[in-house]
Amino acid sequence: MFRLSAIVLTVFLLFLTFLIPAAAQDSAADLRLARELPGHISQLTNFGQRADWSHDGKRILFIEKTYGDVFEVNVASAAVRPITHHYYHEGYTRALYLSNGDILLSGSRIFDAQNPHLSRDATAELWVLDKSLTKPPVPLGVFCSEGPAVSRTQMRIAWTSDHENYPDDLPEQLREDLIRLSRRMAEDSW
Repeated sequence: MFRLSAIVLTVFLLFLTFLIPAAAQDSAADLRLARELPGHISQLTNFGQRADWSHDGKRILFIEKTYGDVFEVNVASAAVRPITHHYYHEGYTRALYLSNGDILLSGSRIFDAQNPHLSRDATAELWVLDKSLTKPPVPLGVFCSEGPAVSRTQMRIAWTSDHENYPDDLPEQLREDLIRLSRRMAEDSW
């Protein structure tokens, strides 16, 4: 009987040691970290990246993962709501609040799982999602390499492009895109 109990206990300990999923171990580490935070800091979610504060400081916009959906968390209640679940897309790499409350998105029209970095470096485009969240975003017609930047007070954006975005004629194409986008922003019709 003692020998059988020892075998059962050994198997159980092996189970605990080797078969606990990594996610459960990560959750335990997250809980420890949350308990160790100073009193003025609190964890709002257990997922997400590339956060952007709303202009009023009451919400935070973030992407769930690179090439993922966009979410918003209410700082006071920690309630999380999806922002881009109402239409099909290939995932986003950035989401930023514009000064008028709309959302600037960076993402590709096509995602290649075999070469995902193309969707970030070469084919990512800028889009504007209306703050009503009732329709898909409007493409701005320009490529963006890595992260854009937005003005907190005016409808202005900045972004980088490189040879992967416009491999044939970067200087001419970039100049035309900048002129076209500047006109659209001046009209505030986008």
